Amino acid sequence: VTMKAIQKTDCTYKIEVEGCAKEYPDIKLRWSRFPLIRDWLQECEACTGPVLITDVRDTFFQDDPFGVGAPIVEGLQVFEENPIQTTMHWLIDVPVKACKGISIDKPMLCSGSTIGTRDAMIKYLERMYEEMKAWISEPKCRMFKGNGDDQSIHNYLYYTGQFPYA
Repeated sequence: VTMKAIQKTDCTYKIEVEGCAKEYPDIKLRWSRFPLIRDWLQECEACTGPVLITDVRDTFFQDDPFGVGAPIVEGLQVFEENPIQTTMHWLIDVPVKACKGISIDKPMLCSGSTIGTRDAMIKYLERMYEEMKAWISEPKCRMFKGNGDDQSIHNYLYYTGQFPYA
């Protein structure tokens, strides 16, 4: 594991009090993990195996996720939240309806835990960044200032078929 420090700068869109990542001032600081991880993966020639990205608060390892007996990772794999959570929950429905004008009634997926092959993960991270730039550039899409709107984007992209490698 290589630790990476994130330098901050002023944001292009004035919605983040704490600033934005220097490399990506055009998106929210908490969203910048997506293109930053993509960049770090592309820089790492030795990183050829499966990739697991997680939020610290979502993770408790009981064993090595890539160790002996672990399932083979193919393509991109996304994970559902608790079965009682659906995309009709305000965390997904309000931002997606405001931004894209649609409601999706499906199981809620967690953007904080995603696994995939290196290639699939780079494609996923790039697609997330592209959509984040689209959302942040539209005033009707940047209305959501709390945590979790990356999950709105993740669910929107998945359920509208924009992750064909998943």
